[in-house]
Amino acid sequence: MHERAMRFRMPGRDVIGPVFLIGLLFAGYVKGTAAFAWLPVDLTTVAAAVTVLVVVLAFLRRLSAPRNAALVVLLWLSFVPASLFHGPASPFHDANPYAGEKVLKLWTLTLLAALAPFFVVDTPRRRMVSAWTVVGFGLTCTATAILFPDPLQSWRLVAEGSNTIAIGRAAGAACLVLAILGFFVRRRSLRVVLFVGALGMAAAVVESGSRGPLFAAAVAFLLVGCSRLDGTSSRRARIVAVLAMFPFALWWMSRDAGLAAERILRVVQGGAGDDVSVGARLHLIGGALRTAGQHPAGVGWGSLVDYLRPSEVLDDRWTQYPHNLLVEVLAEAGVVCALAVVAFLAVSAWRLRRCCRSRDGAIWSGLTLFFVLNAMVSGDINDNRPMFAAVAITLTIEVARRREVRSGPPVWPREGHTPADADVTPSASGAGRPAPGAGTETPARPGVIPAARRAS
Repeated sequence: MHERAMRFRMPGRDVIGPVFLIGLLFAGYVKGTAAFAWLPVDLTTVAAAVTVLVVVLAFLRRLSAPRNAALVVLLWLSFVPASLFHGPASPFHDANPYAGEKVLKLWTLTLLAALAPFFVVDTPRRRMVSAWTVVGFGLTCTATAILFPDPLQSWRLVAEGSNTIAIGRAAGAACLVLAILGFFVRRRSLRVVLFVGALGMAAAVVESGSRGPLFAAAVAFLLVGCSRLDGTSSRRARIVAVLAMFPFALWWMSRDAGLAAERILRVVQGGAGDDVSVGARLHLIGGALRTAGQHPAGVGWGSLVDYLRPSEVLDDRWTQYPHNLLVEVLAEAGVVCALAVVAFLAVSAWRLRRCCRSRDGAIWSGLTLFFVLNAMVSGDINDNRPMFAAVAITLTIEVARRREVRSGPPVWPREGHTPADADVTPSASGAGRPAPGAGTETPARPGVIPAARRAS
């Protein structure tokens, strides 16, 4: 009754909050396509405003901090020194526009994405709504790129750009959700539909040429598919089916003569060293590690460009980051912040082992692995706010405690009494019972009144 009353006070909360939270993460990908570029409003700003409203209403109803939300607060507190060193409020602020924008987004959109799941996506139903919203954004990005191609860039890869990155991340996440959800479906026809949809999303990732999302989705699918999942088919059959997908995928990509499949196969075959994109990122990672060794306390968010060599700087001028979240935090925020990020991810990884069995837990465990692995090869800290949101969602999943089975006679917790041999009646004849009136009384279980006492 109390649950129904709470839902009636805030109608649509199970849908509105999760949908707009995922919109905060993926709306920028949709806005970057040619089909929605004409919109006069920023979809990310609209999604953020609605998410803030839902979070405030949820906080006013509970008037308490959610469980595990302190981990996010502590992590962001470690970002304060790097934010002030070259942030908008710093007296050392120079003409670097990327630094100011990076700090602003870090403390607004990215922080909101990391905290909102504790208020918005805190039940299994809301987690499933969020998962289906991820699928919706993946389908939207893929469909709009095919139906409304960019005049300068078709959906088949021509050059690296925001459209291909959007398709890779959104379609890769949608592919993973559909594939994992297929394990929990009992109807064979619906299971076939889900796996066919996952293959379609995987084909979109391949044609976009996004190698990071493709390999991240493959690793996450492998780990989740081979783990123990409650309510699914035989684990051995599932492992065989999962492992059989990879030789088929390699054979299928080898038949594709496109540039996108060629780039992916080049990485698989170990020939990525001659790739221009991979070489540039390796130069940035080397420069960031050298900077971190010279400045253990960090150089400030967005200020890596001031310490790079001319051969390491890309054509994006101020926007220079090593495309690796840990290396980026180590160079710009320092060793302490890097250790805080590692600890934050380690806590999430430890929980994934125990919350992966249920349907919503398996889906968001897979998405967490997907976004964490993708953050190691793509984007800066604000581009990877889906990773912070996915980690926060896994922290909202209740993990069942393991019960230890003790050998020997039962122990009654209230009295702390272990029954002895004389206390147990071996037969109906009364052998082994104390004689009536002998001054001894058979101990009763807690809360049970002996028959002699009830008779008196």
